[in-house]
Amino acid sequence: MSDEALKTSAEVRDEIIDAFRMDVVGPDTRPAFHDSHMANHEVINSTRPSSFYLIGYLTPAEGSAVGLSKNDAPEIQKPLPSMDDDPEPGAAAGEDSDGGVEAKQRKRLDPSSLGLTAFVAPDCPHIDVTLRYADYIAQPPIPEAVLDGSGKGAPKEISWHRKPNSVDHRITSTKLAEAAQTKGGISIPLFETESPQRKGGVLHLHLMVQQTKLPRPEADLDGLSVTLFVINRRLAAQRFRDVSNVFQVGLSLMAGGAGFIGNPDMSGYKADDPDLRLHDLHYADVLRFAGGRNIGTGHAEPSDGHTDMIWTDPLPSADVEKVDQNKALKTVTEFNMLNLAELAKDASKLASVLQSFPSDYAKFISSQSNDLPSIKTAARRDVASELVAKQEEARARMQQGIELLKVDEAARDAFRAMNLSINSYLEKRGIIGAAWRPFQLAFILLNLNGLSDPTHADRKIVDLLFFPTGGGKTEAYLGLAAFQIAYRRLNSPDWLGSGVCVIMRYTLRLLTLDQLGRAAAMICAMELLRRSPEWQKNGQPRLGLFPIEIGLWVGSGATPNLIGGRGEQDTHARHAYTKVNRYRKSGREAPAPIKECPWCGTQFDEDTFHVVGKRMLINCVNIDCDFSAENGGLPVLAVDEEIYNRLPAFIVGTVDKFASLPRRGEVGRFFDNVDRMSQETDSKHLRFYGADEPGVGFLLNDQGESLPPPSLIIQDELHLISGPLGTIAGLYEAMVDRLASRNINGELRGPKIVASTATVRRAEDQIKKLFGRDKTAIFPPPGIDRRDSYFAIARSLEEAHGRRYLAISALGIGPRKVLLRSVVPILAAAQKQYDDDPRDADENAADPYMTALCYFNALRELGASRRIVEDEVANNLRSWPLKRLRDGQKITESSFASRSIAAPEELTSRLSTDLVAKAKKRLAESFLKSPPKENEGPLDVALATNMISVGLDITRLGLMLVQNQPKSAAEYIQATSRVGRDSDRPGMVLVILNMHRARDRAHYEDFETYHKAFYRAVEATSVTPGSMRAKDRALGAVFAGLVRHLNPDFAIKAGASKFDPKDPSVIEASNFLKSRVCLQEDIDRLIDSWEQLLADHGDEDLYWDTNRADDQGLMHNPLTDLSALSPDFELYRAGWSMRDVQPGIDLDIKDYLAGPQIKKKVDTW
Repeated sequence: MSDEALKTSAEVRDEIIDAFRMDVVGPDTRPAFHDSHMANHEVINSTRPSSFYLIGYLTPAEGSAVGLSKNDAPEIQKPLPSMDDDPEPGAAAGEDSDGGVEAKQRKRLDPSSLGLTAFVAPDCPHIDVTLRYADYIAQPPIPEAVLDGSGKGAPKEISWHRKPNSVDHRITSTKLAEAAQTKGGISIPLFETESPQRKGGVLHLHLMVQQTKLPRPEADLDGLSVTLFVINRRLAAQRFRDVSNVFQVGLSLMAGGAGFIGNPDMSGYKADDPDLRLHDLHYADVLRFAGGRNIGTGHAEPSDGHTDMIWTDPLPSADVEKVDQNKALKTVTEFNMLNLAELAKDASKLASVLQSFPSDYAKFISSQSNDLPSIKTAARRDVASELVAKQEEARARMQQGIELLKVDEAARDAFRAMNLSINSYLEKRGIIGAAWRPFQLAFILLNLNGLSDPTHADRKIVDLLFFPTGGGKTEAYLGLAAFQIAYRRLNSPDWLGSGVCVIMRYTLRLLTLDQLGRAAAMICAMELLRRSPEWQKNGQPRLGLFPIEIGLWVGSGATPNLIGGRGEQDTHARHAYTKVNRYRKSGREAPAPIKECPWCGTQFDEDTFHVVGKRMLINCVNIDCDFSAENGGLPVLAVDEEIYNRLPAFIVGTVDKFASLPRRGEVGRFFDNVDRMSQETDSKHLRFYGADEPGVGFLLNDQGESLPPPSLIIQDELHLISGPLGTIAGLYEAMVDRLASRNINGELRGPKIVASTATVRRAEDQIKKLFGRDKTAIFPPPGIDRRDSYFAIARSLEEAHGRRYLAISALGIGPRKVLLRSVVPILAAAQKQYDDDPRDADENAADPYMTALCYFNALRELGASRRIVEDEVANNLRSWPLKRLRDGQKITESSFASRSIAAPEELTSRLSTDLVAKAKKRLAESFLKSPPKENEGPLDVALATNMISVGLDITRLGLMLVQNQPKSAAEYIQATSRVGRDSDRPGMVLVILNMHRARDRAHYEDFETYHKAFYRAVEATSVTPGSMRAKDRALGAVFAGLVRHLNPDFAIKAGASKFDPKDPSVIEASNFLKSRVCLQEDIDRLIDSWEQLLADHGDEDLYWDTNRADDQGLMHNPLTDLSALSPDFELYRAGWSMRDVQPGIDLDIKDYLAGPQIKKKVDTW
C-alpha cells in the first residue's frame, strides 16, 4: 500500500463512526445521504430489525407498553444485559418469541414519535418536509391472523427485506396559520405511508405553531415557533411487531423565505455576573437553529443568522475546536531556553531581546481597542473595554518583569538557572532545543516582581493560569518554581537559603503522582546545576549549601509516614523499613509511587530503595545516571518523617495533608522557627530542627536566624477546591496563609499564590474566599473574540481536527445495554481499521481508537458495567463480524474484525497507587501486530471515574465512552479532554445519555449547540468557609494550629498547657481569623472552652493531640465518640483529612453471589 493510500487518523475516526452508525441505526437517512438511503435494499436474516438495530425506529403509538425500564437501578444480582435479550423467531421460548404482546411485561416505553422545534419569520411562505424511513418486509409473508394474534402458523425462517421510502410534504403559510390557531396543533396524515404488511393506519405529521418574541440585544424579533413531530399511527401488530414499525426515521425541513432563524443565548446579556456577561460577548455568534424532541438535530451551514435546512439525527455530533498556543508568535522574541540562558549573562542584551514581546502584545491590544466601536451594543462594548484594560495590565506587568531582569542581578541569574533547568529536564524527555510557549514565558515575566519582592503589589494578586488541558500549564509553573528556588538561594547562599520554598498542591492522588515525575526531573536538573563548577563562588555553591530536593507529601496509602527500623512495631505497614523489605521480597507495592528514575528513565527494581539511618534513599540502578548510588542518589524524599527533617525546597502534596498542621508540631517546620540543624559530614543525613524539638542541634548562623517560610504556593486544578472540600480547605488555608506570612514595614506579607485550571467560573469570588486575596488576574486575559487572546487561538476545523463528540440515547433501553451495544461495534471497527493499516504501533492510524476509555459518574455504575465488559463485550467481540452480516454480504466486506480482549483495568480511588500506575503505563502502550507473549500489552478497555479528570496526560488516547452526563460541566470538559490531545490523532467521545433523565435528555436534544459553547455551561463553584457548619467542623483546629505555630514555646507536644488568652500569639490568631472567616463570639467560645479544659486538667499537661485511648488531648478525630468527655472537646475536633465525615462501617457479607464469607470495611462519606 502506497503512502498516499494510507489513511490518516481523522479518516479512520470517520470510518469507525460510519460503521457505528450503520450498526446501531442502519442506513443513514440524513439529507446528504438521500441517494444511498434509497438505494439500500439490505436483507437481514439473523434476527428481526428491532433487535438488529438499537435506535432510530418508531413503534405504533397505540401499541407501546406503558412504563419505564428499570435502567437506573444497578442490581448486580440480575442477569447481565445481553445483545439478544429479546427472543427470536424459531427459539424455544414459545409463541411470543417474536416480541409479541407478552413482551409488555418488560414495561418498555418504545419510541413512537420524534420531532424538532425551530423558528421562522411570521411571513414564512412555506416549509417543505421530507420524511425518509424504511420498512422491513417479512419474507415469506406472515399471515394476517398471525399478526393480529388470532392464529398460528408463523413461518419458521423469516428474512427481513428493507424497503426505503421518502415522502415530501409542503406545509403552506395557511397551514402554519391554522396550526397557530388550533390548541394542541393539527395532525397531517401521510396516506402513502401505510405499512405494506399490516393494513390500517399511517404515519402522521403533527404540527404545532405559536407566535413568539425572539430576544435580541437591540429589540425583540417577531417569530413563529414551529414544532413538527412524525408519529407512527399505524395499526400495531400483536405479533411480529416490526411489520408496523418504521426504521431509520429521518425528518428534514426546508423553510421558504429567509429560512430558519438562529437564536443566541441571551441569558448573560446585562447579567449581574461578570462571567455571564463575558460569555454573552464571546458566544454571541453561537446560534441554536433547532431543538430535538426525543432526537438530536443538525442543520445546514448558516448565513447571516439563518439556515435553510434542519434535520433530525439519532447520533448528533459536534466538533470542538482545538485551542492551542499562537504559533505565529514564535518569531516575536527569543523563546529558546538555552539562548535565553546565554542572553541572561548580559542585562542589556536580555532586556533588548525580550522587549519586543510586550511591544508586540501592545499592537494586539491596540487593534482590540480599535475594534471596540464595531461592537453594536453598549453592554457588550463595556465588557470588551474591560477585557482590553486587563490585557494592558498584563502587558505592563510583563514590562515590569523585563525591567527587573535588567536591574536585579540575582533575578537575572535565577532566570538563567530556570532556563537551564527546564531545558535539561525537557532534554531528558527527548525534547532537543526546548523553547517556551509564548504564554509560558509571558506568565513567568509578569510574575517576576511578585516572586522577588514580598512588598510588591503583585504579591497580593492571585494569578490564575487558564488554559485548556494539555496546553503546557505544568511547565509554566515549574518555571516559576525553578526561578523562586534559585532566587532565594542566590540571595542566601548559605544554610538560610534552605527550607521549603515552593508548595505545589493537588486534590487527587492520580494528579499528584503524575506531576511528581515532571517536578522531580526539574529538581534533579537544579541539583546538578547547584553542584556544577560554573555555579560555584569562592569554593561554595551559589545555589546553597543544602541539596535542592523535592518531597512527595501525600497519604499513607501511597508513601510511608515514618522511616521505622528493625524491631519497631508497624501494624499497618506504614513504615519505610517495612515497605522496603516487602518490596524486595515480592516486587509489589513499591515504598514510593515512582516507577522509574525521573532523570534517566531507568525502571526501578528491588535495589532502588534503601533505609539508612533516618533516610529512605532512592538510588537509580543505572550506574551511568547522575543520580546513581555512587553519585548520591535521587534528590527525592517520599517519607513524611524525612520531609519534616530535611525540609525540601519543593513539596508536592495533596490539600488534605495540611489538615495535620494543628496536630503535628513537625509540620510547622515548613513555615517558621527552624533555626538549628545537625552536624553531619555526609549531606544525605543532615537535618533541621524546629521549635517542636527545642534544645538540640546547632544554630544556622550566629544571629540565630530561622529559615524563611514558603514564598510560592501553586494550586493546580483550582476548580476542584470547591464544595465541601473547598469550604473546609478555605478554613485551613487561612492558617497556612498566616503562618507563611511575615510582618514587613508594619504589614503582613504572604506568599505568592499561583493557581491553574482549564475550567473556571466566578474565579475571583472563589479565590477571595479560599485564599483571602482581593484581586485575581486570569492569564491569558481573554480577547474580545473568544478564538484569539493573542497567546492562545482556536484553530479552525479546517486547520486542525477537533475532538468529535457524539451522543446516543435509546428510549426504553437501559444505559448499560446501550454501553454494551456501543463499545462492541466501536472496538470491532477499530480493529478492522488497525488490521487494514500495514503500519505498526503508534504509526498505525487506528491505534488511538484501539483502547476504549470508559468514564462513569460513580463506582456503583462502574462496578455493574465491569461485568458487562468482562462477559458480554469480550464474548461478542469474537464473533461480531459474523453477527452483523446482511444477506449476501461477505465477511471480507464487513466493517468489523473479530477481536479478543483482555480483562479491563480500573482507574479509580479503590485501587492502590501501584495498580493505578500500572494501568496508566498500559494505557500509554501502543498496539503491536506481533506482541511479545511475556508482556501484558496495551489495554483494550479501561474503566474510570473522575480520577482521570485531571492528571491523565497520555497523548495516545483517542477514544472515550461516557456513561451518562457527568454531574458538572467542568467535570465533563476535564474528563473528555483526556482524549484527542494530538490534532493529528483527533479524539472521539461517545456520550451515552439516559432519555429518562431530564438533564441527559436536554443535552441530547441540544447536543450541537451545547458543545459549541460548553465552556459557558461551567457552573460557579461554592466555597463558604465562614458558614456555621464549616466553623463547627474545623475552626477549632485552625485556631489551635495558629496558636501552636505562631509562638515557638507552644510547638512542643504539651504546648496546649501554656495557653493564655493574653499571649500575643493567641491575640494574633484571634484577630487574623476574625478578619478572614469568623466573628468575635466564635473566638470567645473557643477561648472559653480551652480555658475550661485547662481547669479540668489541673496540674496535668494538656497535649495538643490525642495519642492514646486514655489520653485526653486537646484535639480528637471527627469520627471519635466524645460522649464520655467534656463537651468542650467538641469544638476542637481535627481530622487528618479534610474529607473525614462519618465513621467506617464493618459489613459482614455472608452470601455474595454464592461466594465465600468475607468481611469488608466500608468508609462512608
